[in-house]
Amino acid sequence: MKKKKKKKKKKKKKKKKKKKKKKKKKKKKKKKKIDGSLILFLPGNAKRLAPLTEATKSRSKVIIWTDDCQTAFEAAKSSLASATLLNHPDPKSETRLSTDASDSAIGAELSQKFHGMWRPIAFFSRKLTSTQSRYSTFDRELLAIYSAIQHFRFFLEGKPFSVLTDHKPLTYALSSKTARSPRQERQLSYIAEFTTDIRYISGPDNVVPDVLSRRGHQ
Repeated sequence: MKKKKKKKKKKKKKKKKKKKKKKKKKKKKKKKKIDGSLILFLPGNAKRLAPLTEATKSRSKVIIWTDDCQTAFEAAKSSLASATLLNHPDPKSETRLSTDASDSAIGAELSQKFHGMWRPIAFFSRKLTSTQSRYSTFDRELLAIYSAIQHFRFFLEGKPFSVLTDHKPLTYALSSKTARSPRQERQLSYIAEFTTDIRYISGPDNVVPDVLSRRGHQ
């Protein structure tokens, strides 16, 4: 009986180790995907963002923002801005608006599909007021979509486009019968005037808006 129990324990340990290895492999693949999506319009991306990559390696929520991080961020932001000059807006191309919010700011990326690949057209970010920074995650993410549509209204009005957010509850907010505050109702109604196509994107894949919402207001 004791031998059988030992064998069962060994099998369980082996299964756990295999699961951990699979998870690690999946994480590595995700990192490659993120770098690949940015490197298309950011030559030298890996080298330029090295200080930021190093600073965000830790699982700690507190990021130590050094002078090297700031320099890397400014260089990446400048490259992104330059990249948009290479892509002229096309009224016939598929359009999407990716948004994100942090505790201190909101950010968005307007992009279009050219030859099967998404390219940045314009960016938007702004700092939250002290009141807005105390909003719930739902309210801050909703504000990000609302403000981004306001900012890009001249381009989006009368055109089909999708909104990408990493906050899943917003994907069904327009059809939900949940009671809303007057502010939420007003913002959702405004968004619905332009689009009802709100899609979920995982946080790791929502790279540019995430960066803009964290440091883009500076």
